[in-house]
Amino acid sequence: MTQSRYLIPQGLHSQELEIKHSQFICHIHHTTDKESVKTFLQQIKTQYPDATHHCWAFQNGPPGDSREIGYSDDGEPHGTAGKPILNVISHADIGELMAIVTRYYGGTKLGTGGLSRAYAEVVKLTLESLPVQTKVNYLPYRLSTTYQYWPQIELILKKAQAHNIETNFSENITSQFELDQSLVQEFEIQFINITHGSGILNPVK
Repeated sequence: MTQSRYLIPQGLHSQELEIKHSQFICHIHHTTDKESVKTFLQQIKTQYPDATHHCWAFQNGPPGDSREIGYSDDGEPHGTAGKPILNVISHADIGELMAIVTRYYGGTKLGTGGLSRAYAEVVKLTLESLPVQTKVNYLPYRLSTTYQYWPQIELILKKAQAHNIETNFSENITSQFELDQSLVQEFEIQFINITHGSGILNPVK
C-alpha cells in the first residue's frame, strides 16, 4: 500500500567533499519519473562538462520503495559508486529523490573501498542539510446525501482538510473532493454514523 505522507526534497541541494585531491560534488533533487531523472542528469552534465565521472542513483517512490530505482557507476569500477549512492538514499526516510555525484579526479587512486566510502560519505553529507517538505497523497471521493445531514458532513470535510471540494445542490446533495489517504477510514466511519447508513460515499476511479 502506498504511503499516505512522506518527506521529499524541497529543491536542488548540493555539498562538496575533497578526498586525496579528488573533488566529489553531490547534487540531490526531487524526481518522480524517468523523464525527470533524465532531465536532472543532463542538467548536471551540462553544468560540469569537464568532470571525470557523473555517478548517480534514484528512488522515485516513497521511502524504501524499490519498484522504481536505478543507478550508474559512470565508468568507475563496478559497484563502487552507483550502489553506495543508492544504499544511502534508500535508507534516508526521504522519497522521490535522485543523487548525482560529480567527480574530478585528483591524481591519487582511492581503491575500490575508498571510492565506495567517498561516494557514500558525500551523499550522507548532502542529506544531512537537505531541505525537505511533506508530500501528502490525496484520493478523490464522491458522496451523496440529503440536506438534513449536510451541515454535519461539511464539518467533517473541514476537519479532514478535504481539498478541491465541488458541491452540487439539487434534489439531493452531491459533492466531489480529495482526502488525505490516511484519513479516509476515519472519514468513512463518521459519514456512515452521521447519515445512519443512508448516504453514499465512493472513491472516484
